[in-house]
Amino acid sequence: YTFYLSTSQIINPVNIIIYGTDYDYDNDGDYTDFAVLINGQEIVYAQELTKYGLGKDGSRSQVKFDISQYVRQGQNTLVLQNTENSDQRDYNYIEWVKIATSNSTNNTYSNNTPIILNQSKYIGHKFTCQTKRKYTFGVYDLSAARNAQLILSGYDTDYDKDGDYTDFAISVNGNSLFNAEPLRDKGFGVDGRSQDLSFNIGAYLHQGQNEIILENTEIEGQLDYVFIGSIKISTGSMPVSNQLKVNTPYLLSKRFNSQAEQQIAFTLSNSADYDELKLKIYGTDVDDDNDGDFTDFLVQINGSTIVDTQSLTEYGLGINGTYAYAVFDIKTYLNQGNNIITLKNTEDNGQVDYAYIKSIEISGNQSYSYNKPPEIIITHPQLERGFKIISSSTSLNVEGIATDEDGIERVLINNVDAQLSAKGFFSAEIPIKQGTNTIIIVAIDKKGATATKSFTITNGTTTAGNTQLGETGKYYALIIGVSDYDDPKIPDLRGEPTADAQELYNILTQNYTFDAENIKLLLNPTYRQVIRSFDDFSKIITENDNFLIFYAGHGNWDETSEIGYWLPKDAELGYTDAWLYNSVLVDNIRKVNSKHTLLLADACFSGGIFRTRSVLQGASKSIQKKYKLKSRNAITSGALKTVPNKSVFFKYLSNRLQTNTDKYLPASELFNRIETPVGNNSPNIPQYGDIQNVGDEGGDFIFIKR
Repeated sequence: YTFYLSTSQIINPVNIIIYGTDYDYDNDGDYTDFAVLINGQEIVYAQELTKYGLGKDGSRSQVKFDISQYVRQGQNTLVLQNTENSDQRDYNYIEWVKIATSNSTNNTYSNNTPIILNQSKYIGHKFTCQTKRKYTFGVYDLSAARNAQLILSGYDTDYDKDGDYTDFAISVNGNSLFNAEPLRDKGFGVDGRSQDLSFNIGAYLHQGQNEIILENTEIEGQLDYVFIGSIKISTGSMPVSNQLKVNTPYLLSKRFNSQAEQQIAFTLSNSADYDELKLKIYGTDVDDDNDGDFTDFLVQINGSTIVDTQSLTEYGLGINGTYAYAVFDIKTYLNQGNNIITLKNTEDNGQVDYAYIKSIEISGNQSYSYNKPPEIIITHPQLERGFKIISSSTSLNVEGIATDEDGIERVLINNVDAQLSAKGFFSAEIPIKQGTNTIIIVAIDKKGATATKSFTITNGTTTAGNTQLGETGKYYALIIGVSDYDDPKIPDLRGEPTADAQELYNILTQNYTFDAENIKLLLNPTYRQVIRSFDDFSKIITENDNFLIFYAGHGNWDETSEIGYWLPKDAELGYTDAWLYNSVLVDNIRKVNSKHTLLLADACFSGGIFRTRSVLQGASKSIQKKYKLKSRNAITSGALKTVPNKSVFFKYLSNRLQTNTDKYLPASELFNRIETPVGNNSPNIPQYGDIQNVGDEGGDFIFIKR
């Protein structure tokens, strides 16, 4: 399991609290041999947690360990392991694990769901109706993950015995693998019989943090569910710890007493791109016995000895509490791919000299430029602004060309490998279904950079109940979520607004005609970043296009001056230079020359932005007429009252967008669907109206389902 510490959170003591029970299953009087490790350091190894207070044989209790000396700023790793012999049957049942400081009774640290490359972790989640879970994992060598597989183990259930199994959805980094389809139909186990199901997801991964979303998309009230017993990301090769990155120090913070040793694994996928690579060890060497000699030490790179039973002070390490760097030239010792650094105090047993290593770093002078992603041109089918309507068919031939100065390695179309020529021409026959189909093309160059392009195909003749709008222009969105503030006087919002912003991004890209490349997602942005984003959109949005703006975070309304504003990340109480006033927001909306602009605001400022409230109880004009006229409208979470941290407004907004079955959803109708439930379940009444002085002509923003 991973958890994160910032400097402000490290308040001693830092404790790990484990709650559960230990079972002496074979009734021999001995309980489970167990291990607890923090950042590779053993807190407990092959010992019974009952000796530290864990419950026995079904009786729950907790055990606590002080881990202050083992944690570090940034990411930390916790390992729990049953170390019994493979034929032993004793086991622990851990209900929960908590990291807590002396001033905290709750888990105050963010905690990633433990998915690790090539290491299966028990999940055991039951996905009942509308259950949705997000899982994150890191990829640090994209070239090694091109053939990555998402492997789910579990089963699908037809709980209501109507012959249909669970509607389910899976997406990777916002790319939908499928939506509202039974896992049973894809080969998953059924009705309690667990079975593995794998998907090729290499084309959707990117360097750094990645996310997978699993969701039961059954209509509310349905009983079918999916049980996911485990999730595994497999790359076909053994993982490394990736604790070091070039020019980024790894905080080791370890005291090397006599014979103490540590190995640090890391990946170097681009050694040729550096003129030189050096190992920098930062710390101090202590002559504890005052005999004038410092610690004998060993440093190895991939088994090659750099230092052998010598003092690191000879290479520049600090002395007796003074910190300094010891530096070694190591480029000739490094491998492309996996590497191991070994550090060891080689003093004889009983000697007291020691070295304290604060951090290590691989330092290099970079000699390459940014790896530009490929360019994709679609030559067939001929599209009109990303849309195409075709007569009834079971397949679609997709052709195009992908170009990149490094060469094209692979092109996937809806996760199917396309035929690829040496010059980048690609083609594939893709199965399609009746109705709306989203076609996603992913091109990968030979250095791992990826580009994505998508379009929508409507397959089959349309009926009177599904009238086409015709030319609709592109759909753009600026999505802003601010949870964390630089000014400690402004309360942080515990990640809720940023999570809402991310969820809206997923809903728009998966369910509506918003392409990912036309959305800018700003999580905890500064004032300048927000204004520049409006500048960027004003340069590319045309009078045929549509523009959605979403904001969640702190906002306020000054009743005396009748001025409302949002607070970006760098706002300060008492100083207004980084406050985003309603007037500034209106000016920036005015300069974006879109056909339709819709503002969704989940903050406590709203009322002052409207010309009139203009609440609609029903659509009196046809959708076609609404779309022809310009619109500049806003839906906000309330009038001039506070908005709760856990947003009721966003709960119903996201739900109504996700469960909508209409091809065309006007913003006014969306408001009608959320007004009553939000008003009934919060102290606020949501507001709908046109924005003052920005060119509204009575039209409406129309959401179009994929």
